[in-house]
Amino acid sequence: MDQKLWSQFKKELPHKKGAFSKRNWGTPLHSLCSYQGKLKPALAHQLVQVFSKRGQTVFDPFSGSGTVPLEAAISGRCAVSNDLSDMAVAMSNAKIGNTNRMACDSLIDALIVWVSTRSVEPKTIEDTANIRFNKTIAEYFEPNTFQEVLKARDFFAKTKDLGDPNWCLVFSAMLHILHGNRPYALSRNSHPLTPYAPTGDYVYKNVSTHLRTKVHSALAAKESLPLTPQSISIQSDVRDLSQLADGSIDVIITSPPFASSTRFYMTNWMRFWFCGWSLTDFDNASAQFIEGNKDKSLIVYEDIFKSFGRVLKSGGPVVLHVGKNKAVDMSEKLQLLKFNDFEMVDVFSECVGSSEKHGIKDKGGTVEHQYLVYAKK
Repeated sequence: MDQKLWSQFKKELPHKKGAFSKRNWGTPLHSLCSYQGKLKPALAHQLVQVFSKRGQTVFDPFSGSGTVPLEAAISGRCAVSNDLSDMAVAMSNAKIGNTNRMACDSLIDALIVWVSTRSVEPKTIEDTANIRFNKTIAEYFEPNTFQEVLKARDFFAKTKDLGDPNWCLVFSAMLHILHGNRPYALSRNSHPLTPYAPTGDYVYKNVSTHLRTKVHSALAAKESLPLTPQSISIQSDVRDLSQLADGSIDVIITSPPFASSTRFYMTNWMRFWFCGWSLTDFDNASAQFIEGNKDKSLIVYEDIFKSFGRVLKSGGPVVLHVGKNKAVDMSEKLQLLKFNDFEMVDVFSECVGSSEKHGIKDKGGTVEHQYLVYAKK
């Protein structure tokens, strides 16, 4: 941790100034797939610069859409990402893993054959009929497009390989084009972050054509980046990081789900459905994900920090980017907990009450972003 840079960050909030303040700052690869609750890329960039050095290994245990790992990999760090959901792991691996155009095109070609020769699987028919949070899924698409989307869901389920960055990139691109309010989207007019009830005409859109366009755009953006080739993505519960060796991490920078805020799997419900979720998965999600556990009690972070203590090198920092809303002050509650292997270094709060909300009402009412900095003893 560079104390001078950290003091400068707190004083100047550089992610809110000049070009950094623009919503589209950074590589277009950050927009591989829309994601509710994504950390601002400019902020991720600044935190990576302040708390790590080139050549170090930066770990984000709640990687989400891969914003911190991507900024770390661009900045000459070895990035390690982790998440529990298939969607998040796919997005992160797509961004920091090694990909090539030929492999991605081959996957799309295989999808075209699948769609033209297969029938929709019974599980997909059942899952699709049972899930309707705004409208039925069928109401989002023109009928022929809808059938292609259903078959594409089957294709990705059968070919699933979260360890293959090429599969992850094509899959993430497919998740992105599922719904939105621009021509790239397969759906009727909706919203790119969370699928509001659709409006407008039913217009046929060919899945493979739209998918290939998005994939090629993402690859073009990625091919221009100086990504660190050793970066990796893993999938695990953050309380059990057994895939990582003891002391293999230099720095942890992460933004876990905010307490008492909108549940990410509900705001992203159609994309989780496409990942294979049934109604039962949605019903059981609060017990599976940290988000549901910490809403009951933030004491779960004691187990999380035990896990951090094993993989982090001595003296290494942990930077938590959390939030305060009308219901919960996460910083205050976290400071009451004992993390035996760590000492508190600093706490800083940033007012965000008037921040851009991208057309989505923040039901959690976040008024502060909070930075808790710990160091391993």
